[in-house]
Amino acid sequence: MANIGSATDIEQFLAVWRMPYAEKRSQAALNRAYAHVSSPRFGEGAKALTDTLVEKMGFEPDEAAGVIEQRQAPLPGLDNNGDLFARVPVLLETLDAAPDLSGLAPEIAERVQVETRDDGTVTVTVKGEIPQELEQRLVATIFAIHENAERWEVDLRGEKVIYKHLEQSAQLDIGLLKLDWTDLQLSRWLDKECRQPDVTQPVLLEFCRKTVAYLTTTRGVALNDLLRFKFQLAKAVQQKVAAYRQQAFAANYQTFLFGAQAQVTTSFADGFAFDNRPYPAAWFYSGALQFKKHFFGGVGELKASGEEFECAKLLDAAPQVKFWIRNLSQKPDTSFWLQTSTDRFYPDFVAMLQDGRLFAVEYKGEPYVTNDDSREKTNLGELWAGNSGGKAVFLMAEKQDKKGRSLKEQIAAAVAPG
Repeated sequence: MANIGSATDIEQFLAVWRMPYAEKRSQAALNRAYAHVSSPRFGEGAKALTDTLVEKMGFEPDEAAGVIEQRQAPLPGLDNNGDLFARVPVLLETLDAAPDLSGLAPEIAERVQVETRDDGTVTVTVKGEIPQELEQRLVATIFAIHENAERWEVDLRGEKVIYKHLEQSAQLDIGLLKLDWTDLQLSRWLDKECRQPDVTQPVLLEFCRKTVAYLTTTRGVALNDLLRFKFQLAKAVQQKVAAYRQQAFAANYQTFLFGAQAQVTTSFADGFAFDNRPYPAAWFYSGALQFKKHFFGGVGELKASGEEFECAKLLDAAPQVKFWIRNLSQKPDTSFWLQTSTDRFYPDFVAMLQDGRLFAVEYKGEPYVTNDDSREKTNLGELWAGNSGGKAVFLMAEKQDKKGRSLKEQIAAAVAPG
Protein backbone atom coordinates (compact mmCIF):
# COMPACT_ATOMS: atom_id res chain seq x y z
CA MET A 1 0.00 0.00 0.00
CA ALA A 2 1.04 3.61 -0.48
CA ASN A 3 1.84 5.99 2.38
CA ILE A 4 -0.87 6.14 5.03
CA GLY A 5 -1.38 8.94 7.46
CA SER A 6 -4.73 10.72 7.17
CA ALA A 7 -7.83 9.64 9.05
CA THR A 8 -9.53 8.74 5.78
CA ASP A 9 -6.58 6.55 4.77
CA ILE A 10 -6.72 4.74 8.10
CA GLU A 11 -10.48 4.16 8.03
CA GLN A 12 -10.23 2.68 4.52
CA PHE A 13 -7.31 0.59 5.69
CA LEU A 14 -9.27 -0.77 8.67
CA ALA A 15 -12.24 -1.58 6.43
CA VAL A 16 -10.02 -4.08 4.63
CA TRP A 17 -8.89 -5.54 7.95
CA ARG A 18 -12.35 -6.11 9.49
CA MET A 19 -12.82 -9.73 8.28
CA PRO A 20 -16.27 -10.18 9.90
CA TYR A 21 -16.42 -13.91 9.20
CA ALA A 22 -12.91 -14.81 10.38
CA GLU A 23 -12.59 -17.68 12.85
CA LYS A 24 -9.86 -18.23 15.39
CA ARG A 25 -7.08 -20.56 14.21
CA SER A 26 -4.76 -22.81 16.14
CA GLN A 27 -1.72 -21.09 14.58
CA ALA A 28 -1.13 -17.67 16.15
CA ALA A 29 0.23 -16.25 12.89
CA LEU A 30 -3.12 -16.92 11.18
CA ASN A 31 -5.03 -14.86 13.77
CA ARG A 32 -3.55 -11.63 12.46
CA ALA A 33 -4.25 -9.44 9.46
CA TYR A 34 -1.19 -8.47 7.44
CA ALA A 35 -0.54 -5.50 5.16
CA HIS A 36 2.60 -4.42 3.36
CA VAL A 37 2.94 -0.63 3.47
CA SER A 38 5.59 1.22 1.48
CA SER A 39 6.32 4.23 3.68
CA PRO A 40 9.39 5.87 5.21
CA ARG A 41 7.31 6.74 8.27
CA PHE A 42 5.20 3.69 9.01
CA GLY A 43 5.82 4.16 12.72
CA GLU A 44 3.50 7.14 12.37
CA GLY A 45 1.07 4.94 10.45
CA ALA A 46 0.98 2.44 13.31
CA LYS A 47 0.17 5.29 15.69
CA ALA A 48 -2.62 6.48 13.40
CA LEU A 49 -4.06 2.96 13.30
CA THR A 50 -4.15 2.89 17.08
CA ASP A 51 -5.74 6.34 17.31
CA THR A 52 -8.46 5.39 14.83
CA LEU A 53 -9.30 2.23 16.76
CA VAL A 54 -9.63 4.34 19.89
CA GLU A 55 -11.50 7.31 18.46
CA LYS A 56 -13.66 5.68 15.78
CA MET A 57 -14.28 2.18 17.10
CA GLY A 58 -14.90 2.70 20.82
CA PHE A 59 -11.80 1.12 22.34
CA GLU A 60 -10.00 2.51 25.42
CA PRO A 61 -10.05 6.28 25.33
CA ASP A 62 -6.61 7.59 26.23
CA GLU A 63 -4.22 4.85 27.38
CA ALA A 64 -2.49 4.61 24.00
CA ALA A 65 -1.14 8.15 24.33
CA GLY A 66 1.40 6.99 26.91
CA VAL A 67 3.23 4.76 24.43
CA ILE A 68 3.30 7.22 21.52
CA GLU A 69 6.64 8.85 20.72
CA GLN A 70 6.06 12.48 19.82
CA ARG A 71 8.23 14.18 17.23
CA GLN A 72 10.02 17.22 18.65
CA ALA A 73 10.64 20.22 16.44
CA PRO A 74 14.33 21.11 15.87
CA LEU A 75 15.76 23.55 18.40
CA PRO A 76 17.85 26.44 16.98
CA GLY A 77 21.54 26.20 17.79
CA LEU A 78 21.40 22.55 18.85
CA ASP A 79 22.60 19.44 17.03
CA ASN A 80 19.49 17.77 15.64
CA ASN A 81 21.26 14.91 13.85
CA GLY A 82 19.76 12.49 16.30
CA ASP A 83 16.25 13.22 15.04
CA LEU A 84 15.13 9.95 13.50
CA PHE A 85 12.62 11.69 11.26
CA ALA A 86 15.16 14.16 9.84
CA ARG A 87 17.71 11.63 8.62
CA VAL A 88 18.48 11.43 4.93
CA PRO A 89 17.28 8.05 3.59
CA VAL A 90 20.14 5.72 2.69
CA LEU A 91 19.99 2.69 0.39
CA LEU A 92 22.60 -0.01 1.01
CA GLU A 93 22.65 -2.72 -1.67
CA THR A 94 25.03 -5.64 -2.30
CA LEU A 95 25.53 -6.66 -5.94
CA ASP A 96 27.66 -9.18 -7.79
CA ALA A 97 29.02 -6.49 -10.12
CA ALA A 98 29.44 -2.72 -10.11
CA PRO A 99 26.55 -0.81 -11.74
CA ASP A 100 27.17 1.36 -14.79
CA LEU A 101 27.09 4.95 -13.51
CA SER A 102 28.58 6.61 -16.58
CA GLY A 103 26.71 9.63 -17.86
CA LEU A 104 24.79 10.28 -14.65
CA ALA A 105 24.34 13.91 -13.68
CA PRO A 106 27.05 14.99 -11.18
CA GLU A 107 24.48 15.83 -8.50
CA ILE A 108 23.23 12.21 -8.68
CA ALA A 109 26.62 10.53 -9.02
CA GLU A 110 28.08 12.31 -6.00
CA ARG A 111 25.46 10.64 -3.78
CA VAL A 112 26.47 7.14 -4.90
CA GLN A 113 29.37 5.26 -3.29
CA VAL A 114 30.58 1.95 -4.76
CA GLU A 115 32.92 -0.33 -2.78
CA THR A 116 34.31 -3.73 -3.79
CA ARG A 117 34.69 -6.22 -0.95
CA ASP A 118 37.34 -8.92 -0.53
CA ASP A 119 34.87 -11.63 -1.62
CA GLY A 120 34.29 -9.85 -4.94
CA THR A 121 30.83 -8.53 -4.15
CA VAL A 122 30.07 -4.85 -4.60
CA THR A 123 28.40 -2.63 -2.02
CA VAL A 124 26.45 0.34 -3.37
CA THR A 125 25.37 3.13 -1.02
CA VAL A 126 22.96 5.84 -2.18
CA LYS A 127 22.12 8.85 -0.02
CA GLY A 128 18.81 10.63 -0.54
CA GLU A 129 16.08 9.98 -3.06
CA ILE A 130 16.75 7.61 -5.95
CA PRO A 131 15.76 9.05 -9.37
CA GLN A 132 14.40 6.70 -12.02
CA GLU A 133 17.58 6.80 -14.12
CA LEU A 134 19.70 5.59 -11.18
CA GLU A 135 17.12 2.98 -10.24
CA GLN A 136 17.27 1.55 -13.76
CA ARG A 137 21.08 1.34 -13.61
CA LEU A 138 20.95 -0.55 -10.29
CA VAL A 139 18.18 -2.92 -11.32
CA ALA A 140 19.81 -3.59 -14.70
CA THR A 141 23.01 -4.75 -12.99
CA ILE A 142 21.39 -7.85 -11.58
CA PHE A 143 18.12 -8.96 -10.06
CA ALA A 144 18.51 -9.69 -6.36
CA ILE A 145 16.18 -10.02 -3.39
CA HIS A 146 17.05 -8.40 -0.09
CA GLU A 147 14.16 -8.11 2.31
CA ASN A 148 14.41 -5.23 4.74
CA ALA A 149 10.76 -4.45 5.45
CA GLU A 150 9.71 -3.49 8.96
CA ARG A 151 6.58 -5.00 10.50
CA TRP A 152 4.32 -3.62 13.19
CA GLU A 153 1.54 -5.41 15.03
CA VAL A 154 -1.65 -3.72 16.23
CA ASP A 155 -3.69 -5.91 18.60
CA LEU A 156 -6.33 -5.91 21.34
CA ARG A 157 -5.33 -6.98 24.81
CA GLY A 158 -8.61 -7.23 26.65
CA GLU A 159 -10.18 -3.88 25.91
CA LYS A 160 -6.86 -2.12 25.42
CA VAL A 161 -5.40 -1.33 22.01
CA ILE A 162 -1.66 -1.96 21.74
CA TYR A 163 0.87 -1.84 18.95
CA LYS A 164 4.49 -2.94 18.79
CA HIS A 165 7.39 -3.35 16.41
CA LEU A 166 8.16 -6.96 15.48
CA GLU A 167 11.78 -8.11 15.65
CA GLN A 168 13.21 -9.64 12.49
CA SER A 169 13.40 -13.10 14.08
CA ALA A 170 9.70 -12.96 14.89
CA GLN A 171 8.51 -11.84 11.49
CA LEU A 172 6.43 -14.13 9.31
CA ASP A 173 8.50 -15.98 6.71
CA ILE A 174 6.29 -15.66 3.66
CA GLY A 175 8.96 -17.43 1.61
CA LEU A 176 7.92 -20.73 3.23
CA LEU A 177 4.51 -20.55 1.57
CA LYS A 178 4.11 -23.05 -1.26
CA LEU A 179 3.45 -21.41 -4.64
CA ASP A 180 2.55 -24.01 -7.23
CA TRP A 181 4.37 -22.78 -10.34
CA THR A 182 7.29 -24.30 -12.22
CA ASP A 183 10.24 -22.37 -13.60
CA LEU A 184 8.86 -22.81 -17.14
CA GLN A 185 5.49 -21.41 -16.12
CA LEU A 186 7.26 -18.40 -14.65
CA SER A 187 9.26 -17.89 -17.87
CA ARG A 188 6.04 -18.01 -19.93
CA TRP A 189 4.41 -15.45 -17.63
CA LEU A 190 7.47 -13.21 -17.98
CA ASP A 191 7.27 -13.55 -21.76
CA LYS A 192 3.70 -12.17 -21.71
CA GLU A 193 4.61 -9.33 -19.34
CA CYS A 194 7.75 -8.27 -21.19
CA ARG A 195 6.68 -8.30 -24.85
CA GLN A 196 8.87 -6.14 -27.08
CA PRO A 197 7.88 -4.84 -30.54
CA ASP A 198 11.33 -5.56 -31.96
CA VAL A 199 11.91 -8.99 -30.34
CA THR A 200 10.18 -12.14 -31.60
CA GLN A 201 8.31 -14.25 -29.06
CA PRO A 202 10.56 -17.37 -29.34
CA VAL A 203 13.65 -15.24 -28.70
CA LEU A 204 12.10 -13.43 -25.73
CA LEU A 205 10.67 -16.63 -24.28
CA GLU A 206 14.09 -18.29 -24.34
CA PHE A 207 15.67 -15.18 -22.80
CA CYS A 208 13.14 -15.33 -19.95
CA ARG A 209 13.77 -19.06 -19.46
CA LYS A 210 17.54 -18.53 -19.28
CA THR A 211 17.06 -15.61 -16.88
CA VAL A 212 15.03 -17.74 -14.47
CA ALA A 213 17.49 -20.63 -14.81
CA TYR A 214 20.45 -18.33 -14.08
CA LEU A 215 18.80 -16.87 -10.99
CA THR A 216 17.78 -20.24 -9.55
CA THR A 217 20.93 -22.21 -10.36
CA THR A 218 23.88 -19.82 -10.57
CA ARG A 219 22.58 -17.20 -8.15
CA GLY A 220 20.79 -19.65 -5.87
CA VAL A 221 17.58 -17.60 -5.61
CA ALA A 222 14.66 -19.78 -4.53
CA LEU A 223 11.91 -20.19 -7.13
CA ASN A 224 9.33 -19.30 -4.48
CA ASP A 225 11.08 -15.96 -3.95
CA LEU A 226 11.06 -15.26 -7.69
CA LEU A 227 7.34 -16.03 -7.76
CA ARG A 228 6.67 -13.72 -4.82
CA PHE A 229 8.54 -10.91 -6.55
CA LYS A 230 7.50 -11.77 -10.10
CA PHE A 231 6.39 -8.22 -10.95
CA GLN A 232 9.72 -6.79 -9.80
CA LEU A 233 11.42 -9.56 -11.78
CA ALA A 234 9.42 -8.58 -14.89
CA LYS A 235 10.54 -4.97 -14.45
CA ALA A 236 14.16 -6.11 -14.15
CA VAL A 237 13.83 -8.26 -17.29
CA GLN A 238 12.40 -5.33 -19.26
CA GLN A 239 15.23 -3.08 -18.14
CA LYS A 240 17.80 -5.75 -18.97
CA VAL A 241 16.36 -6.10 -22.49
CA ALA A 242 16.48 -2.30 -22.86
CA ALA A 243 20.12 -2.29 -21.71
CA TYR A 244 21.07 -5.00 -24.22
CA ARG A 245 19.22 -3.14 -26.97
CA GLN A 246 21.15 0.03 -26.14
CA GLN A 247 24.45 -1.86 -26.17
CA ALA A 248 23.67 -3.27 -29.62
CA PHE A 249 22.57 0.15 -30.85
CA ALA A 250 25.77 1.77 -29.59
CA ALA A 251 27.96 -0.93 -31.17
CA ASN A 252 26.26 -0.62 -34.56
CA TYR A 253 26.32 3.17 -34.28
CA GLN A 254 30.09 3.11 -33.87
CA THR A 255 30.48 0.62 -36.73
CA PHE A 256 28.41 2.50 -39.28
CA LEU A 257 29.63 5.99 -38.39
CA PHE A 258 33.21 5.53 -37.24
CA GLY A 259 34.20 2.05 -38.45
CA ALA A 260 36.92 1.40 -41.02
CA GLN A 261 34.35 0.69 -43.75
CA ALA A 262 32.00 3.55 -42.82
CA GLN A 263 30.96 5.88 -45.64
CA VAL A 264 29.51 9.02 -44.11
CA THR A 265 28.20 12.08 -45.93
CA THR A 266 26.55 15.21 -44.56
CA SER A 267 23.35 16.26 -46.29
CA PHE A 268 21.41 19.49 -45.75
CA ALA A 269 18.36 18.30 -47.67
CA ASP A 270 15.19 18.22 -45.53
CA GLY A 271 17.27 19.31 -42.56
CA PHE A 272 17.52 22.39 -40.40
CA ALA A 273 17.16 25.77 -42.07
CA PHE A 274 16.74 29.39 -41.03
CA ASP A 275 13.17 29.98 -42.22
CA ASN A 276 9.74 30.86 -40.87
CA ARG A 277 9.36 27.68 -38.86
CA PRO A 278 7.95 27.97 -35.30
CA TYR A 279 10.25 28.79 -32.40
CA PRO A 280 8.47 27.10 -29.46
CA ALA A 281 10.52 28.37 -26.51
CA ALA A 282 9.13 27.62 -23.05
CA TRP A 283 10.40 31.00 -21.81
CA PHE A 284 12.41 33.93 -23.18
CA TYR A 285 15.48 35.95 -22.28
CA SER A 286 14.61 39.15 -20.42
CA GLY A 287 18.00 40.73 -19.73
CA ALA A 288 19.14 44.30 -20.34
CA LEU A 289 21.44 43.52 -23.29
CA GLN A 290 19.62 43.76 -26.63
CA PHE A 291 20.81 41.14 -29.11
CA LYS A 292 20.94 42.38 -32.70
CA LYS A 293 21.45 39.21 -34.75
CA HIS A 294 19.13 36.64 -33.20
CA PHE A 295 17.04 35.24 -36.06
CA PHE A 296 13.79 35.34 -34.12
CA GLY A 297 12.44 38.30 -32.20
CA GLY A 298 12.98 36.79 -28.76
CA VAL A 299 15.89 34.67 -27.53
CA GLY A 300 14.50 31.46 -26.13
CA GLU A 301 15.56 29.83 -22.87
CA LEU A 302 18.67 31.91 -22.21
CA LYS A 303 19.49 33.30 -18.77
CA ALA A 304 20.69 36.91 -18.46
CA SER A 305 24.01 35.85 -16.94
CA GLY A 306 26.40 32.94 -16.94
CA GLU A 307 28.80 31.29 -19.36
CA GLU A 308 26.20 30.50 -22.06
CA PHE A 309 25.07 34.14 -21.95
CA GLU A 310 28.69 35.22 -22.54
CA CYS A 311 28.90 32.84 -25.49
CA ALA A 312 25.70 34.33 -26.96
CA LYS A 313 27.15 37.86 -26.58
CA LEU A 314 30.28 36.89 -28.51
CA LEU A 315 28.27 35.26 -31.32
CA ASP A 316 26.08 38.35 -31.62
CA ALA A 317 29.16 40.60 -31.82
CA ALA A 318 31.23 38.44 -34.20
CA PRO A 319 31.48 40.13 -37.65
CA GLN A 320 31.56 36.74 -39.39
CA VAL A 321 28.08 35.84 -38.00
CA LYS A 322 25.11 36.87 -40.15
CA PHE A 323 22.47 35.69 -37.65
CA TRP A 324 22.12 33.02 -34.98
CA ILE A 325 19.58 31.27 -32.77
CA ARG A 326 19.53 29.85 -29.30
CA ASN A 327 18.87 26.21 -30.27
CA LEU A 328 16.00 24.71 -28.26
CA SER A 329 16.55 21.28 -26.74
CA GLN A 330 14.02 18.48 -27.17
CA LYS A 331 12.33 20.15 -30.16
CA PRO A 332 13.22 17.77 -33.03
CA ASP A 333 10.74 19.25 -35.52
CA THR A 334 12.07 22.81 -35.29
CA SER A 335 15.61 22.67 -33.85
CA PHE A 336 18.97 21.49 -35.13
CA TRP A 337 20.09 18.09 -33.78
CA LEU A 338 22.50 15.23 -34.43
CA GLN A 339 21.83 11.60 -33.51
CA THR A 340 24.12 10.15 -30.81
CA SER A 341 24.34 6.52 -29.73
CA THR A 342 21.67 7.12 -27.08
CA ASP A 343 19.60 10.17 -27.96
CA ARG A 344 19.54 13.44 -29.89
CA PHE A 345 22.23 16.07 -29.41
CA TYR A 346 21.02 19.68 -29.58
CA PRO A 347 23.96 22.14 -29.74
CA ASP A 348 23.41 25.30 -27.67
CA PHE A 349 23.68 27.71 -30.60
CA VAL A 350 23.39 27.53 -34.39
CA ALA A 351 24.56 30.42 -36.60
CA MET A 352 24.59 31.28 -40.27
CA LEU A 353 27.92 32.81 -41.25
CA GLN A 354 28.33 35.62 -43.75
CA ASP A 355 29.92 33.18 -46.22
CA GLY A 356 26.94 30.77 -46.05
CA ARG A 357 28.42 28.16 -43.74
CA LEU A 358 26.38 26.69 -40.89
CA PHE A 359 28.07 27.07 -37.50
CA ALA A 360 27.00 24.85 -34.55
CA VAL A 361 28.31 25.67 -31.07
CA GLU A 362 28.04 23.57 -27.93
CA TYR A 363 29.27 25.22 -24.75
CA LYS A 364 30.50 23.10 -21.84
CA GLY A 365 31.63 24.21 -18.41
CA GLU A 366 34.99 22.99 -17.15
CA PRO A 367 33.71 19.96 -15.15
CA TYR A 368 31.96 18.51 -18.21
CA VAL A 369 34.34 19.14 -21.10
CA THR A 370 36.19 15.85 -20.79
CA ASN A 371 33.38 13.48 -19.78
CA ASP A 372 32.20 10.71 -22.11
CA ASP A 373 29.06 12.59 -23.13
CA SER A 374 31.05 15.63 -24.26
CA ARG A 375 33.62 13.47 -26.05
CA GLU A 376 30.89 11.70 -28.02
CA LYS A 377 29.26 15.00 -28.96
CA THR A 378 32.60 16.47 -30.05
CA ASN A 379 33.37 13.40 -32.14
CA LEU A 380 29.96 13.48 -33.78
CA GLY A 381 30.00 17.24 -34.39
CA GLU A 382 33.42 17.13 -35.99
CA LEU A 383 32.34 14.16 -38.15
CA TRP A 384 29.28 16.13 -39.31
CA ALA A 385 31.37 19.21 -40.15
CA GLY A 386 34.25 17.24 -41.66
CA ASN A 387 31.94 15.51 -44.16
CA SER A 388 29.99 18.62 -45.14
CA GLY A 389 32.24 19.66 -47.99
CA GLY A 390 33.16 22.90 -46.21
CA LYS A 391 29.53 23.89 -45.61
CA ALA A 392 29.49 23.38 -41.85
CA VAL A 393 31.61 24.22 -38.81
CA PHE A 394 31.39 22.74 -35.31
CA LEU A 395 32.87 24.04 -32.06
CA MET A 396 32.88 22.45 -28.61
CA ALA A 397 33.49 25.71 -26.76
CA GLU A 398 34.78 26.22 -23.25
CA LYS A 399 35.91 29.13 -21.14
CA GLN A 400 39.56 28.44 -21.95
CA ASP A 401 40.68 25.56 -24.14
CA LYS A 402 43.81 23.42 -23.94
CA LYS A 403 45.67 25.88 -26.16
CA GLY A 404 45.00 28.65 -23.65
CA ARG A 405 42.59 30.45 -26.00
CA SER A 406 39.69 32.46 -24.63
CA LEU A 407 36.13 31.80 -25.73
CA LYS A 408 36.29 34.77 -28.12
CA GLU A 409 39.51 33.42 -29.69
CA GLN A 410 37.99 29.94 -30.07
CA ILE A 411 34.99 31.34 -31.97
CA ALA A 412 37.19 33.51 -34.17
CA ALA A 413 39.44 30.57 -35.07
CA ALA A 414 36.46 28.31 -35.84
CA VAL A 415 34.73 30.75 -38.20
CA ALA A 416 37.91 31.94 -39.96
CA PRO A 417 37.77 31.32 -43.74
CA GLY A 418 38.88 27.78 -44.80
